[in-house]
Amino acid sequence: MTVVTMTKQSEIVGYPFNIASGAVAAANDCIKFSEAGVIPFFFNIQNNTTLTATTGEYRFAEMKATTTYDTDDTSIVYDGGTASERTTGSYYARNGRTGEVIFVKTDSGSTTTTGTLAVVRGCLGTTAAAMADEDFLFCLNSLVSTGAATGTALVGYFALPELHKATFF
Repeated sequence: MTVVTMTKQSEIVGYPFNIASGAVAAANDCIKFSEAGVIPFFFNIQNNTTLTATTGEYRFAEMKATTTYDTDDTSIVYDGGTASERTTGSYYARNGRTGEVIFVKTDSGSTTTTGTLAVVRGCLGTTAAAMADEDFLFCLNSLVSTGAATGTALVGYFALPELHKATFF
């Protein structure tokens, strides 16, 4: 076992939290948010048929960069996505290796597994970083249910700021 020491990234004072609900019929159902990005703090699935309420399991939708990119590149080709898990644009994605947050203006392949992103680099207080081939990019406005529980999903979350140059991370 590894003990991970966390570093406080930001303090949220008076920041509104949101609650959304939607039906989850099977594992890998995707929940898309209208906001550009979310930070979930609970994910609960309630089922009236089985009279259960469980903590849901989820991941952010993802894709992978197909080559290396410099810090000033604003067009990123990707593969490894799942069709229809992403919106056509206006969302944040986070590089899992570097921590950089990018704002995706357009996503040419949102209904397929591959495409090209038109992006703004170094958003929400992060610094643009060189991207490596196969870096995972996590879509911060799409959650994918990974557990077996089905029913009504209740998600509590903070919405990321609309202004992509705001300092958040």
